[in-house]
Amino acid sequence: MIYFSVYNQTTGEIINSGYVPTQDMYEAQIVDPGFIKVPVESDAATQYFQNSVVVNMPAKPDYECHFDFITKQWVLDYDVQAAIIKSRRNALLIASDWTQLADVPITNKDAWAQYRQALRDIPEQSGYPTSVVWPTSP
Repeated sequence: MIYFSVYNQTTGEIINSGYVPTQDMYEAQIVDPGFIKVPVESDAATQYFQNSVVVNMPAKPDYECHFDFITKQWVLDYDVQAAIIKSRRNALLIASDWTQLADVPITNKDAWAQYRQALRDIPEQSGYPTSVVWPTSP
């Protein structure tokens, strides 16, 4: 048995890897044009190919990042970051729902209403979703 890797010739992204009988290395699993099959062990989660050599990716800086195989750098995934921010914002809104009920005897109901509006306005901030200024609860 021999370990093989299939990677995209343009980007270096590892598409597939595994074991095949040695005699089948170049016969089994014919690859599409633009992809190369090589007898090299690799890990698609932490490596890529560059000039036919396996290269380790730099350490992943954040959960919200994905690896860009063109620039060979980690890039912030804005959709994931926005989902995390909205989830936190929604939890804060839910936690403060009680402040707006008609029968709640609090004296600063307007301050809570302004806080809740500031939470709803977070997606409109200029730095959203990478730089968010969180309002302070009353």
